[in-house]
Amino acid sequence: QPSTPCRSPCERERERMQNRSLLSLLFLVSLIEGVAAMTPQWRGLINGTVVYIALGVVAMFFVVCVSRPAKPLFITSVVLTTVCTWMLWACCYMSQMYPILYPIMSSAPGEGHGHADAGGADHRRMF
Repeated sequence: QPSTPCRSPCERERERMQNRSLLSLLFLVSLIEGVAAMTPQWRGLINGTVVYIALGVVAMFFVVCVSRPAKPLFITSVVLTTVCTWMLWACCYMSQMYPILYPIMSSAPGEGHGHADAGGADHRRMF
């Protein structure tokens, strides 16, 4: 039997880290392939999310550069603001991706979509 050299704990830890980085790289490649196969609407959501992450990182950079006693409060404010504005944007974006209500277009311009022929209410008379 060939003798295996005894490895130090540092070498074993380095090997584990290389395996983890390889798995991370494989995950990133599969994620990129998955995004490339998505419909344009979902790509827009991913791109917008990346923009919000970048804006959050830039804002965090400015907060970290400021040396004040209330730095934890500023960091919390930046994180909460970034997450909440992203959630608002994502909800608005996704509600427009597949809308529940579609506009009803009339054949003649100026008639609107609520005339009496179509069975809807007559919106030309308000009162």
